[in-house]
Amino acid sequence: LILAHSGQEALEILKGHEVAVALLDVSMPEISGLDVAQRMLASERPYQTPILFVTAFQKDDACVADAYELGAADFLVKPLRPGVVRAKVNLFLDLYLRRKNQELTNHHLTLRERELRDRNEALESEADEIAAMINQMEARHRQLELRNEELQGFAYVASHDLLQPLQSVMDYLEVIEHESSSELSAKTNGWLESCARLGSAMRSLITDMLEYSGLATAATPLEPTDCNQVLRNAMESLTAAIKQNEVQIYYPSLPFVAGSTRFLTRLFENLIGNAIK
Repeated sequence: LILAHSGQEALEILKGHEVAVALLDVSMPEISGLDVAQRMLASERPYQTPILFVTAFQKDDACVADAYELGAADFLVKPLRPGVVRAKVNLFLDLYLRRKNQELTNHHLTLRERELRDRNEALESEADEIAAMINQMEARHRQLELRNEELQGFAYVASHDLLQPLQSVMDYLEVIEHESSSELSAKTNGWLESCARLGSAMRSLITDMLEYSGLATAATPLEPTDCNQVLRNAMESLTAAIKQNEVQIYYPSLPFVAGSTRFLTRLFENLIGNAIK
């Protein structure tokens, strides 16, 4: 409860306080209750304060009309009945509290809305960044695919072109070995054998490169393949290395798989050959 002893004092109080309801005596010194209500109405307040006019005079129609235009909620005639005053004040106090609660709720909703909007903007920004990264990755992937195709094509061409001159060199070595073996020293024959062996290894390497490049350029049909037969084929190719190094190879029964007999044989040859080395 805030008490003012005059209309001017009431106006000063209202400058610094927000009130739920104002009880104004119609007759006050200096400024009447109606004048105070008029100034309250003209002030830049966020809402119109409900006013209960207090008067000792019987209401006339003109006074009532003026009072209601100035925001009067009701009239209280002296002598006041405390129960009636309390009931009416409590009514406006309840409306005030409800309005304040609604304002607080609206404020929280506004803050929440702003927070959600900021979060949505952040997510949109992140989504744009992710989309840009995906585009970059896709572009990079396309570049890598193109580069890989170029490298595969180069490997195939280079391997194919190297195979022919290498074969010619090995043919010449074979001719020299057959036609001049009796005229050459043991050391020279050893060199020729080393050259033939290295040439054979290089031809195998080039053949592997051709097969590998062919994997990427042509589809390899996958068929039911017996890995036991594949292993036997690989061991047959490595018979000389196995005997020379006196190795023993143990293996269980192997399954059937969807694959290529030729490529799986090459795989087993490489694995077992590396193990022997």
